[in-house]
Amino acid sequence: MHYDLLKAKISFITAYPKEGTEKLWFVGLSSPEWTWIKSSTAYDFAIDTQRKSGETKNWPLVFTGGQNGFMFAKVNVDIVNSMASDYGDILFNIRNLKNNQYLAQRDSWNLGKSAAAIRTIVNCLRDRSPTVATTTPTPPPPAAPPSQKEESKSSVGSGFFVSKPMGSDTAYVVTNFHVIDGCKSEVRVRYPVYQPVNAYIHAVDPSNDLALLSTKLPASGFPSFRLSLKQGEQIASYGFPYGNASFTMGNVTSVVGLDNNTSAFQMSAPVQPGNSGGPLLDMNGRVIGMAQSILGTLRAAEALGGAIPQNVNFGITATTIIGFLQAHSVDYRIDTERTKFEPEQIAEEAKKFTVKITCGE
Repeated sequence: MHYDLLKAKISFITAYPKEGTEKLWFVGLSSPEWTWIKSSTAYDFAIDTQRKSGETKNWPLVFTGGQNGFMFAKVNVDIVNSMASDYGDILFNIRNLKNNQYLAQRDSWNLGKSAAAIRTIVNCLRDRSPTVATTTPTPPPPAAPPSQKEESKSSVGSGFFVSKPMGSDTAYVVTNFHVIDGCKSEVRVRYPVYQPVNAYIHAVDPSNDLALLSTKLPASGFPSFRLSLKQGEQIASYGFPYGNASFTMGNVTSVVGLDNNTSAFQMSAPVQPGNSGGPLLDMNGRVIGMAQSILGTLRAAEALGGAIPQNVNFGITATTIIGFLQAHSVDYRIDTERTKFEPEQIAEEAKKFTVKITCGE
């Protein structure tokens, strides 16, 4: 954060003291103007946060001094959550508890988009920490039945057919890159009532979280795409959260993602772990995007002590998906006009081209 009266930085830091223990959260504060901070010295300050709604939180903390104007304090999850915002509606200041004076002449700073930074940390730990791996010997309660445990180890996401070259016995499936990234065994695709068939990674686009698979699994259908999005329009999500087929409804809440990212959009349609890579459809049964299961990520984050969900999920736009297909000479279909479907008809359409993607099943 940079203002004329003070340049300061706020950092969110996490650590595991040792494998199998609870994650710790720290908040770090630093400014080149804080030359008075001494290494290993304790300082009593408070972090005060206030939302535009008027809700105010005051958190007294003991900071430990570091080098170059840096100090840090151990904090609990409630403090981290009180500082998390996707929308720039949280004001933040630092108060000296001994004299009740603020550390800067300016009353407060705006913590807009701090939740995105917190999510990045949580997601990194979720992906890399041994305490959250599916192979953890003693998972936290409640324990799942054996059949569900087995499913959670193998199921990694969803995907959908896009086309099949004429005269070929191989068809193409798109999914999220993070669904197949780090897969240590064979990637397989399947319809729920059939045995899985091997799939092969044809192309990837990590920056847009897209992957293209080829498979000899016979496709029951291929979708049509629609390029435009309308804020407020009703949409549907189809995929395999926790290994089971699921169909949910919601609305487009914004036609762009965070930071005005035009390759993504925001929606209220519930998506969960396993929905990643599944199709998002309009009320005519056309694909308007791909789910990224952000809500599932945040639920996992909350369970691990991260930022609270902001009640918004994200999808990759059809335009981004089609650009990816074009770059790799893969055909697709676009429909500009189509009859409006009932939700149950959309679900039946989605069943034809949506597949479950697994590793090592």
